[in-house]
Amino acid sequence: MDVIISAAFGIEANPQDNPDDPVAVAARNSMNRNMFERILLTVLSIMPFGTRIISMFPNLLMANSVPLLKIAEEMVNTKRAGNANLSRKVFFCILIIIG
Repeated sequence: MDVIISAAFGIEANPQDNPDDPVAVAARNSMNRNMFERILLTVLSIMPFGTRIISMFPNLLMANSVPLLKIAEEMVNTKRAGNANLSRKVFFCILIIIG
């Protein structure tokens, strides 16, 4: 996970040594689902019209990802404002330049 975070966003995260790292905790929590959500998403993804239902209720997929999205939003704002050290071009910076 730390390699992906470093390559994509340029953030040095070390979840092996620091399991309480805010980015690692947010990423871990975004992947946790309770049993009801897992069953519901599985059933909806199997149904022919299930993707339409899922798209009508985005909170069904994104509810656990809010802290991770807030971190990503802070990174976008920081990098767009020019307050970040952009000496190393990372994938995220290239996407910001393109978008």
